[in-house]
Amino acid sequence: MKALNNMKFITEATTQFGIWLSRIEAAESYERAKQEAYGAMGYLDCMTVYLNAMIDKENNDFTGELSVVLDEWHASVYQKLVDKAVETKQEHDVVWRLLEKRDEYLS
Repeated sequence: MKALNNMKFITEATTQFGIWLSRIEAAESYERAKQEAYGAMGYLDCMTVYLNAMIDKENNDFTGELSVVLDEWHASVYQKLVDKAVETKQEHDVVWRLLEKRDEYLS
């Protein structure tokens, strides 16, 4: 079996994640943006599985840094939803809950 090139994998993941963020931003409604965000979160869940598979003494630096990146990516999904919620004039409590969820990943 050929060894996985982590740099290629992360580069492709970054590209794909950027597509998810663009889809959230381009959504015509808040409901559609939420659907796209669910897809993005599923993608991030897959990345978490990848991260967990990489945990090893030899990979401590890599997995630690990737964990931070994944938290930032989760926060960015929630921030895109906040932006769309404000743009589409959603209730204040919707925006507040999204901000709280975003901040869970930033702390």
